[in-house]
Amino acid sequence: MGRKPRRNPFCDGLSGEEERNYALTVTTQAPVRFELHEPVVCAGRKGTIVDAYPDADKYTVELFDEDGDTVDIVDCTSRQLERPKRASYGRTFT
Repeated sequence: MGRKPRRNPFCDGLSGEEERNYALTVTTQAPVRFELHEPVVCAGRKGTIVDAYPDADKYTVELFDEDGDTVDIVDCTSRQLERPKRASYGRTFT
């Protein structure tokens, strides 16, 4: 016999459809967490996180120019940040 799946206590009293919708909104709205000194892209500019408050979803980012000189220090949320895409040089590693 299979075990009965554990119910989410926040879904008590909801119909099956409402429970599925609740689970979807909770999982899709969770902010992405970034670490201190992690390279990021903010507003199309490369930078590094110099101060992080992931519980408050607030990050201070030091932005750089092409030469690697500091241009600006800005406050961002996780929705404004993204991880830099790694350059592909046409190689495949095995």
